[in-house]
Amino acid sequence: MEKYFKMVCSNFQKYQHNINTNYYDRDKIIISYYNPLTNYELGSLVSDKGYFSKVYNVKQYNTQLGEKSNYVMKISNPRDMTFLNEINILSTLKHNNVVKLKETYLYNNQYYLILQKGEGGNLYNYLNKNLVTERYAKKIMTQLSDAINYI
Repeated sequence: MEKYFKMVCSNFQKYQHNINTNYYDRDKIIISYYNPLTNYELGSLVSDKGYFSKVYNVKQYNTQLGEKSNYVMKISNPRDMTFLNEINILSTLKHNNVVKLKETYLYNNQYYLILQKGEGGNLYNYLNKNLVTERYAKKIMTQLSDAINYI
C-alpha cells in the first residue's frame, strides 16, 4: 500500500500543473488532479468528528437539466493510508444500500471524495429519536443484512 501511495504522490508532483490530468491506476480508479470546487459548490459542514477527515454537503450544477444534484464531499489528508484503502473499497462496491463513490480528487495535498448523499441521517440517531414498528424494523434489518452480505 505504501508503494501505491508513493506512486500516486509522484504522479501528483509530475502533473500538478496540468489542470485536466487524471491518474488511472490498475484498479480503474480515476483520481483527478485539479480543484474539485470548480465542479461543486461547497455547502454546510456535516461532520468534523473524524480524526483525519471532514465531510461537507456539496451541490453539482447540471447545466443540461438546469438543476443541482446533492452529494457529500469528504476531505482528508493524503498521509492517511487508510483513506487510500477506503477509496479502493468504495470504488468496487455497487449496491443499492451502500453509499456510492462518484469522483476522487487529489488537490493541494488533500484527497476529496465525492460520495452519494445518504438521506435520512445516521441510523443510530434515527432509532434513538423515533419509535419503530416491528414491520419497519424488519425492513431496516433486511436492508442492512443484504448490504453486509454483499460486502
